[in-house]
Amino acid sequence: MSAQPNAMPQCCLCGNWLQFGAKPLYGYQVCPKCHTDFAWKRAFAYILDMVFVNVIVGILIVIALVVGVIIVGAGQSTHNDDAAATAGGMVIVFGYLGSLLVAYILMMLRDGFNGQSPGKRILGLQVINVVTGVPSKIADSFKRNIILAVPVIPIVVIVQIFTGNGLRLGDEWAQTKVIWKQYADRAPFLSLSGIQAQARARATALKAAQPPVTNQPPA
Repeated sequence: MSAQPNAMPQCCLCGNWLQFGAKPLYGYQVCPKCHTDFAWKRAFAYILDMVFVNVIVGILIVIALVVGVIIVGAGQSTHNDDAAATAGGMVIVFGYLGSLLVAYILMMLRDGFNGQSPGKRILGLQVINVVTGVPSKIADSFKRNIILAVPVIPIVVIVQIFTGNGLRLGDEWAQTKVIWKQYADRAPFLSLSGIQAQARARATALKAAQPPVTNQPPA
C-alpha cells in the first residue's frame, strides 16, 4: 500500500502528486494549479505592460496637446492666427500619431531587455532562448511580439496560454519561451543547453558515487 504513491508521477514544479490530473507545460507534466498559476502570471504581466505603455502614451499625448495649445495661443497674441492654428494642429495630430507609434514599438520590443518587460519583471517571469537559455534580446522580442499587431491574435494568445503547452504564437519563430524564475532550475523551464548540462552533472555525480574498481586477484 505504501509503495503505490511512489509510482504516481509528480508535478515537475511543485513536486505534488498528480493524482488530480496533469497539464502539459513545454513537454512536461505539471499539476493543474501550477499550470493555471503560471498562465495567470503571464496574463497579468501582459495587462501590466499595457498599463505602463498607456501611461507613457497618455503623457506624450498630453504634452502634444499642451504644446499645440501654446502655439495657438502665441499666434493669437501676435495676430497670426491662421499659421498658429495650422502649426498647433499639426503638432497635436503628429504628436498623437507619434504616441501611437511609440506604443506599438514599446509593445513589440518590451521583452528585449534581459528578457523581461516591466510586467514580467514584477511577476518574476522571463523570456529566454529555448536552445541557449540566454534572455531574449531586442530582435527576439520583435519576432515573438510582431504577431500581436493583428487585432484578433491577442485573444488567441490568451487562450493558448491557459489551454496550451506554454508556447504561444511567435515563440516558435523566435525560438523563445517564457519561464517562471522561481522554478528556473526545473525541467520545463530549462533550455536545451541547460538540460544537457544537468544530464552531464548527474552522470558525473553517479560516476563519483560508484565504488572504485580494483583489479586485485582473489585471496
